[in-house]
Amino acid sequence: YIIYMGCLCPKNPSEKSIKKDPTIEECKKEHVDKVKIKNLDQIGMASLPAIEKELNSGRMIPEDVQSGNFAFCFECEYVSTPQVMRDHCNEKKHPIYMHMGNKTIHCALCNFDFLPSDLPQNMQ
Repeated sequence: YIIYMGCLCPKNPSEKSIKKDPTIEECKKEHVDKVKIKNLDQIGMASLPAIEKELNSGRMIPEDVQSGNFAFCFECEYVSTPQVMRDHCNEKKHPIYMHMGNKTIHCALCNFDFLPSDLPQNMQ
């Protein structure tokens, strides 16, 4: 359970407008642009040991892998089914994960979707 430090209610109603939801541009700058893994080959390499572990533990089944029904966490290279990944990313506050089947990138914290082309290009 979460313990909130103090009350989150704005002291007066006008303060409410200050905290606005992040825009997709802010999310891209804050989360997507900060991912360490930049290209899909790297993701493939990084996810192999993790996939192995999930299969051995029974959390994933071979069909998940074949059908691409799994996701990859950019922060810690954890791999699991998209449902588990969403919980993992929210819990650990790891923003960005990628659905390996349809190659979409999601921010679990801001709830935006991105494409691989939105990833920062490799630094020269």
